[in-house]
Amino acid sequence: MTTGPNRSVGGPQKRPQPRGWQKRMMDLPVWFYRRGYGRLFGKRTVVLVHRGRKTGTQRQTALALLDPGPVEGEYRVQSGWGRGSDWFRNLEANPPEGLWVGSARLAVTHRVLEPAEAADLVRRHLMAHPRVSARINPSLWQALQAGGERFDKALRDYPVVAFRPVHEGSVNATEARPVERVIRPAGIGVVETLEALGLIVAHLVLTPFIGRRRLHWGATLDEANATLPGDELVPQPKWSYTYAVTVKAAPARVWPWIVQIGQGRGGFYSYQTLENLVGCQIHNVVEILPEHQHPAVGDEVRLHPTTPALRVAIVDPPGSFVIHGVPAEVGADQSFATSTWQLVLTETANGSTRLLMRGRSDYSPEPLNRLFFGRLPLEPIMFVMSRKMLLEIKRLAEAEYQVIAGPH
Repeated sequence: MTTGPNRSVGGPQKRPQPRGWQKRMMDLPVWFYRRGYGRLFGKRTVVLVHRGRKTGTQRQTALALLDPGPVEGEYRVQSGWGRGSDWFRNLEANPPEGLWVGSARLAVTHRVLEPAEAADLVRRHLMAHPRVSARINPSLWQALQAGGERFDKALRDYPVVAFRPVHEGSVNATEARPVERVIRPAGIGVVETLEALGLIVAHLVLTPFIGRRRLHWGATLDEANATLPGDELVPQPKWSYTYAVTVKAAPARVWPWIVQIGQGRGGFYSYQTLENLVGCQIHNVVEILPEHQHPAVGDEVRLHPTTPALRVAIVDPPGSFVIHGVPAEVGADQSFATSTWQLVLTETANGSTRLLMRGRSDYSPEPLNRLFFGRLPLEPIMFVMSRKMLLEIKRLAEAEYQVIAGPH
């Protein structure tokens, strides 16, 4: 029995698997799913997450659901390229890693339906879509027209696979991962970039009217006036801000997202496309990165690949993470600029987290220092980017499950 890209394991494959532009078109739903738009396809097309039988790398394949969609809790799809389809052969070697359906990623088990069980389902699907069926799978369509044993024989070469969601604690969940929400990284695309630019322009224009109120966005008066870890690094700032947000998760769940921030690390959870337009080379992640979970005092955190790095000054899990812009020499002994970026987590009475972000800046009065470290124009821009960052950390930490990055 031979196998190959155009041969099936259980019988002759009637047509070659798609290549080139045809494959790219069929993979288009995967592109949308990866960016959080799976709800556009969830009723008709799902994405199977599986692992290559030879390479061991993770794969995603878009699969069309058989009519009438989910039946008795199962999502049923047919291998249109027969038993030689790559995704089907991968399932024979390894269990599925998940099924993306709409806006959810489900842990699933799978089974291959017996031909007698699949026959009526496939027959009804083909008859419901005669033109598409005749064009997409002419061999199976012709066998249906002939009927009888020819259709039953042909069906054995085009198996139907049923995926059933499982949950943690289920007797079938030993190989399954928990249900995960499909989350799109922050700040990507034209719309979000225009949003950021619009907000920055608006805040620059409105600064004379907003006054100092923006400096305490989301924070109570007590929080704005409180002494926080890291304040001692810039004891007499020329200006400072304190932002705050409530995260409906314990500090231990928020902390992993905080400590992996940085260029070349987890990003800044802000307007990624805008940051990259000025060369930051940021990649916002939506998973916890194990390799960046144990920062040490003195570690570098970069905002841009070519600018001087900031340094980790305080690491106190899961309470405070402080980054310090070490005093920068600008050209004279009296010239300096220094700042802090303080992220402080406190647990509330109901188990949520108050996440505070504080920045303090001090500098000598040279024009260059005032431009790059003074309140204007830096503060309105920083507010827009920082607000987005805090809201994104809140969104990620409040997700039903935190996703640990696996091998890529």
